[in-house]
Amino acid sequence: MEKVVVNQLLCKAGCGECVSECPENVFKMGPSQKAYVDDADACIGEGACGECLEVCTENAIILNEQK
Repeated sequence: MEKVVVNQLLCKAGCGECVSECPENVFKMGPSQKAYVDDADACIGEGACGECLEVCTENAIILNEQK
């Protein structure tokens, strides 16, 4: 199982591509206009999806394997 996180230091304010592209609505935009993970449990992982990883030009999204 994987858990998705957004590195706020790398996330580009105002971009929102991951919010737009995620079919599971995992991400939302915060008050700082940076994306954050709203529902990590909804993420279906890189093997099944990975759209967020493909659209994030800043490489701010990380999928960590959960043990």
